Amino acid sequence: MYTKTKTAATTQLHRHLQSCANYLKAKADKTKDGLLRTQLGFVSTSVDPTACPSLYIGTFDTEKMKESVAHWIMMHEHPFSIVEEDGFNLMQRRGMPEWRGMTRNTAKTYCINVYESEKKKLKSLLKNVNKISLTTDCWKSKNQKIEYMVITGHWINESWQLQKRVLNFVHIPPPRRGLEIANAIWRCLEDWGIESKIHTISVDNAFANDSAIENLKIYVRNKRRLLCEGRLFHVRCCAHILNLIAQDGLSEIKQIVDVIRDSVERLDKSGKSMLGIRVILDCDAHVSGSDYPTSNLFLNEVSRVKVLLDKKALENDIFIRDMVAKMKSKFDKYWGDSNLLISIAAVLDPRYGSSVDVWRRLAAKMLWSKEEVFE
Repeated sequence: MYTKTKTAATTQLHRHLQSCANYLKAKADKTKDGLLRTQLGFVSTSVDPTACPSLYIGTFDTEKMKESVAHWIMMHEHPFSIVEEDGFNLMQRRGMPEWRGMTRNTAKTYCINVYESEKKKLKSLLKNVNKISLTTDCWKSKNQKIEYMVITGHWINESWQLQKRVLNFVHIPPPRRGLEIANAIWRCLEDWGIESKIHTISVDNAFANDSAIENLKIYVRNKRRLLCEGRLFHVRCCAHILNLIAQDGLSEIKQIVDVIRDSVERLDKSGKSMLGIRVILDCDAHVSGSDYPTSNLFLNEVSRVKVLLDKKALENDIFIRDMVAKMKSKFDKYWGDSNLLISIAAVLDPRYGSSVDVWRRLAAKMLWSKEEVFE
């Protein structure tokens, strides 16, 4: 370390400063394109909020700021042109005087770079996952009105926490046939390198999806053996089924609902009709959660709907009987081919008692015949 004595001049120190590598690097970091600016700040302690906060020295990084802007654009679906608005740039300069703005093309480039970076991280994470369950759904863009099929992966991590990630948005132009849907899903799985890790796939009850699942079974069997000969692979979306049943019930009282908007004279009758639909909607809310496992809830919730429909089918009111008949028909149609995972999850849930009690409940609720239950 160079020091100045009482009798020496500062020329030697100045000469050393011009060749000091550490000084030149720090100076370049601060002045290069105005990217960095040193800032003093205070960090409050989480142990004692009343204690004096400690002082830290930080920097403003324009590159990190632009990456954050890219995250913000994608998280909230903002257009790329928002970065060229005066208000946005005014806000940025107030917090960071070195901010020089960015064009919409620059924002697009940063968004793509962030996407590629996050994709690499997710690929690395999925390498350590043994089994992944998929769900599919259709989304429509607000501006272009183009329909996409979103493919989401779900798995349990090492800490036994439910994880989910959107894997892809696939545009399948009409007509959306089963083979085209299956090929689109399979290409997505190959891109992520998880085609041999798929455990189940949940889809709605469109006819094309049934065909797509059969094709996917063929593709997966070429990679590995399916559990229970594929009986666990196809999971029908319970929330979609319950929604269809509720819509059938609502269609029967549509005229009543329309009248209620202008008058409350028939409110009592509507309330009686809505009682059953409320149970279905509550069930739908319970089993359609995405932040917690729901397979163990299906049996108990759907059994409530089954019992209610059977009870209402014996009502003296002809109007109620006719309404329930359509709902019951759709219920039996979709739940007649229920996934075996529902019963397995119920047996493993200690809240439902012993496995024998569960099998008896299955038979009693008539979701399956007694022969199917004990098989």
